[in-house]
Amino acid sequence: FKGAEDVYWSGMHFVTAWEYLQPEPAPEAPEGQFGDLLRRFHRAMASFEPPLQPFAPLKGALQQVRSLSVKPEARAFLEDAIATCVADLKLCTAADAMRPIHGDTHAGNVIWVGGKGLLIDFEAVSNGSIENDIAPMIITKRRFRPDLDLERFAARVAPGIDIGAIHPAIVRARELRMVGWLAKSAKDSDDLHTEFERRVENLGNQDNTAAWVPK
Repeated sequence: FKGAEDVYWSGMHFVTAWEYLQPEPAPEAPEGQFGDLLRRFHRAMASFEPPLQPFAPLKGALQQVRSLSVKPEARAFLEDAIATCVADLKLCTAADAMRPIHGDTHAGNVIWVGGKGLLIDFEAVSNGSIENDIAPMIITKRRFRPDLDLERFAARVAPGIDIGAIHPAIVRARELRMVGWLAKSAKDSDDLHTEFERRVENLGNQDNTAAWVPK
């Protein structure tokens, strides 16, 4: 993604041009470069005129959970947690904080070519608060990579932002969605099923420090 001029609008759909690039290994400690890349994306999209849908991280999540082959108590917990989180999200995002965001800013959505990062996967581009583009990396540090330099990343995305002030519901929404995605695969793998149950238990106990195993 180089700028808003590379995104085209047709009716109610984005139209983008694709080019195959051979990815390279990520540079050491890429958080700062990732943050810079995301800030440039936000800046380029600030003047994007076609209307964007509001960011809805849990859209369809209840229907997804109800279709899962999981224990009834796990399903009941997730249904209640999702409903509560959706209500909390309505209260924690001010209308004047809405802006175009990427919506799925994990490290897997950056490819590195020639030492430079390129954003990919724009399916979740929408109007939301910038905190939603920081939340995935909060979870990465919390659950998968405790060595990640979250402060550096956040400072590059939005200088002056207070990570500690990001509403917990924004982060929890992402975690609930991740658990739902995992559950879709859990039925075919004992290891994934065990990991799913562990994540549900962590969320139910409000355990924000337990490490999760990447699927």
